[in-house]
Amino acid sequence: MALNRRDKQKAVTQVRREQVSDWKPLQALEGVIPDFVFISIDDAERQWSPGEETFYYYELVYVYAGELRMWLAGEPMEGKKGDLFVTKPGVPHREESPPGRTSQLLCLATAFKNKKGKRCEFPLDLPDRVRLKPGHIVERCLRAIASEAYHRTLGYAAAINAYIVQIFIELVRTARSVEAPDVDVGEIRRQRLASEAVQFIEENYAAPLTLPEIAQHFFMSPYHFSRIFKENTNLSPIAHLTRTRMENAKRLLLDPDRTVKAIATQVGYHDPHYFTKAFAKEEGMTPTAYRRKHLR
Repeated sequence: MALNRRDKQKAVTQVRREQVSDWKPLQALEGVIPDFVFISIDDAERQWSPGEETFYYYELVYVYAGELRMWLAGEPMEGKKGDLFVTKPGVPHREESPPGRTSQLLCLATAFKNKKGKRCEFPLDLPDRVRLKPGHIVERCLRAIASEAYHRTLGYAAAINAYIVQIFIELVRTARSVEAPDVDVGEIRRQRLASEAVQFIEENYAAPLTLPEIAQHFFMSPYHFSRIFKENTNLSPIAHLTRTRMENAKRLLLDPDRTVKAIATQVGYHDPHYFTKAFAKEEGMTPTAYRRKHLR
């Protein structure tokens, strides 16, 4: 069955700029351009014991495997697999493997410049060290830069700059315990489907709905529709339909001028006896008893 325009729109998850809070970038980040220097990765663990160095650029030292002792301005910091050290321009530093230990490092060196081409610092406060979870976006970006720098395919320079900005922003976020959650498009669609299905049921509960008819409205099989609906609402579609009908029936029963038969029809039951049975099962009393109890 072909989807109409409205249903095609339902199948697309779109986030527009005006829907994103704080879209306008920080003033401090405007015009800051990465000036890539190098990236290196050890092929295997080895002993590190270079002398102290001071650079004009930032150097990110990621412990890919093993252990590392990083000295920043004469102060030692111990690191192990998953730690990333940030050495800032003008700060003397050196890396060394602890006695009897080895290190496998992935290092990125980059400076920054403004729109006039003059060297500048990254405008947000950076940590000296962060702990990255396995598969963290910073690690993925570092490896992507290494691949871009090695293969030099079309647009590699722009790609490297984009990855560098991403890395530095993520380091600031990680240090502040601010994490941008992954977008699970499938989960967003399932939640939206359940929400739209709830709305559909609550707007059409008076109609003689069946599970296949509700599922068909959303171009799904009854089995998959029921599974998604229950995962997001903790009720089956029919259970939610029944609850919606009963809530409306209870409201109508408070009007003494309405007959139980008329109320049954108004909430989708054309057999008043079945309505009475369903109401009693849901509420623990018959419609007449409910009315008597609440209209005293």
